Amino acid sequence: MKIFLRIVWFVMLTVVTQVGGLVYVIHLVLYHKVWKPKKWKWLKRQASFVLLYAFVWLIVIPPLAKLNNRRPLPYINITTLQPQNWFTVFCNRHYVHEDLYYTMEAVSEDFSNQSADRMGGLTLNYLDANFPFMDGFPLIPHLSHNDGKKLDLAFRYNSNDESSSKNQTRSLLGYGVYEEPQEGEIDQTAICKRTRWQYDITKYIGIPIHSTLRYDGAETERLMSLLIDSDIEKIFIEPHLKQRMGLFSDKIRFHGCHAVRHDDHIHVQIP
Repeated sequence: MKIFLRIVWFVMLTVVTQVGGLVYVIHLVLYHKVWKPKKWKWLKRQASFVLLYAFVWLIVIPPLAKLNNRRPLPYINITTLQPQNWFTVFCNRHYVHEDLYYTMEAVSEDFSNQSADRMGGLTLNYLDANFPFMDGFPLIPHLSHNDGKKLDLAFRYNSNDESSSKNQTRSLLGYGVYEEPQEGEIDQTAICKRTRWQYDITKYIGIPIHSTLRYDGAETERLMSLLIDSDIEKIFIEPHLKQRMGLFSDKIRFHGCHAVRHDDHIHVQIP
């Protein structure tokens, strides 16, 4: 039973963080062969794993990822681009190809500068990006975040009275709380759900944390316009939001019913 649980834990850590399973195996070897604590075993086992993972996460991974032409998006000394939640960062899901890094840095600076006079400058919230190593390694549950060239961005939201835009999202992870089609708009979500059961599966992780926030269509449209004018090659968003914004760039694509809904975030990618 113990071996089975260790295998399960190894698989879970690998799926969620890419390197966590390997760190877990190294920790088991060190803990039982080198450290061999005699008191407070459970506490010391947990604490030593956390410390080892933190060391690998902070010191080992970034320089090795650079050899793979990937670097972490900003999460400290934040100016215009920030993680929506720390789960993304702690799980190494915030790495991108250097070209995408510089593109998003420029877009976020323009976005913030344009709002400096009105709102004191806004930051962009990023969601899942990619793992630090190995093209083709899946970032579950995403279908294509496996080469450093994809990134999800949060929508813009404002206060319930629409008085100010917020650097926050309506759900804990930024996914799963949808901006539904309005009357007269293309309802691609209903079409996809007829044949694809998984299309709105992200609603099960969409834990609301800011129920007073509302979708900020004007600021999201402004962000979309900057993305269109940048080096971004493709932008995925639900057709009804593209219609609502009145944006007709060839860069804006429909992601297909085999994926999941994109009326809770913006997917961008470079060539």
